[in-house]
Amino acid sequence: MADLFTEPVRIFLEKGLEALERSSKFGDLARSVAERLRREAAFDRAVLEALATGGVDGARARALLATLEDAEFRAACGSPIPLARLLPRKLDRDAWPERFRSGRFRARTQADRTQADLAERAFRRIKLMRNPALADGARFDYAYARDLMAALEGELARKR
Repeated sequence: MADLFTEPVRIFLEKGLEALERSSKFGDLARSVAERLRREAAFDRAVLEALATGGVDGARARALLATLEDAEFRAACGSPIPLARLLPRKLDRDAWPERFRSGRFRARTQADRTQADLAERAFRRIKLMRNPALADGARFDYAYARDLMAALEGELARKR
């Protein structure tokens, strides 16, 4: 993804964020980042579904956790262009399934206002799960993480 950022970062560094946001490069970058993160969230959601359905022993759980992806998210966050500018859209909670709009999930995500907020929450959870020191014996709420990824996937799939 680094090549994708080369020209937009050059514009950002030379002319500033406002000039970048007015350029056609910015729209292309934002759409590409959203699509790449959507695909990453979809993959992680599928892995987390396997973990959430149970019947997974410790060795298999660790193997599945090791496959969780966050490379695209890390690349987007590693850019000098703020993630909040790349994913600024307000969350459309009305479009979420009912189970996301109530109960524990709603309470945990209530502070999230934008797609960037939700992405940070979702991929922070992935990072925690992939941490070997935490993953060994930690009791993660895989259903919550799966639902975070599903919500993020749905948000990023919305037409721009």
